[in-house]
Amino acid sequence: MAMVMIHSVHAEDAVKDIFKDVVPKTLPIYEFMVRNPLYVHKFYSKNMYITDLKPLKGKILRFSSCEYELRKGGIKTYGDSERSKYMHTYYFFDEDGHIKRWAVFSYPEGDREDYIKRVRTTYYANGVYTDEATGESPSLFLKGIYSYHYSITKTDLEVELIDSEKNQRLTFSKDTKWPEEPKERNEADFKRIRHSSGFVEYEYWRPKIDGDLGNYYEMRGEILEEPDEILLTYFRELF
Repeated sequence: MAMVMIHSVHAEDAVKDIFKDVVPKTLPIYEFMVRNPLYVHKFYSKNMYITDLKPLKGKILRFSSCEYELRKGGIKTYGDSERSKYMHTYYFFDEDGHIKRWAVFSYPEGDREDYIKRVRTTYYANGVYTDEATGESPSLFLKGIYSYHYSITKTDLEVELIDSEKNQRLTFSKDTKWPEEPKERNEADFKRIRHSSGFVEYEYWRPKIDGDLGNYYEMRGEILEEPDEILLTYFRELF
């Protein structure tokens, strides 16, 4: 058994039981959505529309990306950084398709030790759905933990996750207009390759002619059978 396998427990199965009747079963992302309600809009915002969980169960889904803006004189800019920033994002699926952890590792080109890392964990127990996150960076004041503890109220028509302490409320209902599959972007030169399960295996955009001024972006997605070198080096606490 690969070391990335995360065993589900009965409490996690309860997440699907809570949401299964308030999400339309005809929705293509139904199976993903009832198991991962806190991740649906995060995935949708990144143009991922998971319609088949089977290839992801018990695996790690990794995305690696890099972007920059090319300006006059061949100058490249990278937002707030002086160097191109690489980002690796990992989603840990258990054997039932629940995302138990989400990890992000970013660093400027050529210097992994100037990193920023974040870990997010979700779990359900005793009627409370908890979304917990930590952050760490050796060069920035980023070290700590924060949590959202959602109490759950359910009727025949909807489920509400309520965090009264931070005044947050998430509602799931059959009447909600759930996201449809994302439309293609309008960039002059754009390419996206989708995996059969719905996640994006490869995506890039750039100006019409390579080398013209404008924004450049590249992202690669891959299913991992076991942790990669970055996970084993910088996220040893997860294993």
